[in-house]
Amino acid sequence: MSVNNLAAELLESVFSYLEDRDILRMSNTCKQFRLHLLPRIFQTVIFSNEPRIADSALLAVRAHGRYVKTLRYIGYAGPEDDIDSLNSLSDGEVEYGEDNKPPRDILPESAFELFKADRKFLPNVEKIVVSFAHNFQNCYDKDYGFYFFDPSQGDEWKTYLSKLETFHISLYSADNGAGWKINICSGYHQSLARINFWNHLKSVKTLNFSAGTRAPIGNTGIHHIDLPFGTDNMPALENVELTNCFIGLQLLHFIQAHRETLKSVALYNADATCDGGYGGPQTIDLQWVEFFNLLADTDFRCLSSFVFTSRAPLTGRREQYPLTNEIEGVRESMRKNPRLRLFGHARLDEKYRMWLQNEDETLVCFREGKAQEALERLLGKLKK
Repeated sequence: MSVNNLAAELLESVFSYLEDRDILRMSNTCKQFRLHLLPRIFQTVIFSNEPRIADSALLAVRAHGRYVKTLRYIGYAGPEDDIDSLNSLSDGEVEYGEDNKPPRDILPESAFELFKADRKFLPNVEKIVVSFAHNFQNCYDKDYGFYFFDPSQGDEWKTYLSKLETFHISLYSADNGAGWKINICSGYHQSLARINFWNHLKSVKTLNFSAGTRAPIGNTGIHHIDLPFGTDNMPALENVELTNCFIGLQLLHFIQAHRETLKSVALYNADATCDGGYGGPQTIDLQWVEFFNLLADTDFRCLSSFVFTSRAPLTGRREQYPLTNEIEGVRESMRKNPRLRLFGHARLDEKYRMWLQNEDETLVCFREGKAQEALERLLGKLKK
């Protein structure tokens, strides 16, 4: 039997084992395979402030936009760009020094074409992913620039965002090879503070915000990156998922502000901020006990699911953390009672902005049991 005569579900099973480059090669062998593989080839389209990439994306979308499920934007700032000007673009104050070159357009005209005609080219997009540039390794300058384009440049973009029901934003995570994390860059912080997506996401029901492990979001202070969205953003929000974050008043107030619409909250790799050690002084505005109790005291109308995981490492690899009697006791307790949880405590160090765990604080929190009681109280209220 020829492979061409296989049933569609068998072909799909075979193709599922292929890498992307092999998928492209297979699609060039015959028309049948080409038609079968188009949805996979064009399920994600990348566009950028680089005209070459934006032009290619537009051509792909015009021909095969109906297959696109994910639209990914990558903002790029090269070492030759005038970073100071890039950081002031959203304020309309662009000045060039004698030795500076004007920055490339934040978003080429061809990229705006993607959003014209009221989703004509992209009728089935389910999520938009936004990433920072990936050229941090060549930079040791703390003021190195990363930026997003300003959505207010185009009405088409505003209209497109206003009709999305799912929004996924992914922040690039990197260091420069010498230990300096990406969140030491003032340009990184400024770019996050300047994002205007949130003002236009009036219909979004599901938010997925994934920060990098080298640049967790949440809490305040010079070490941390504020949550970029506010309490008045995304009024229709039903499901929120945050990955790599610190709990704090900002997050608490955001969740409480959506008490009328939220159905589920998921916090993955979440820690409470702690002080001490190489991290130096930290801004500590909320701990796990307070966080859970204040949520339990909130009158949520629809919330039925609260999920969180912590980066607490005490149940991790034995060779990474000395197996003391106390840690073994924690593991044994959790084996006997699967409901018991570890509530991570961490800090960002002053120099490199490394995300450092504080095992002692985590152990104290586990022994006291107050955070566990507060979590049980919250979960019990949601069941009612």
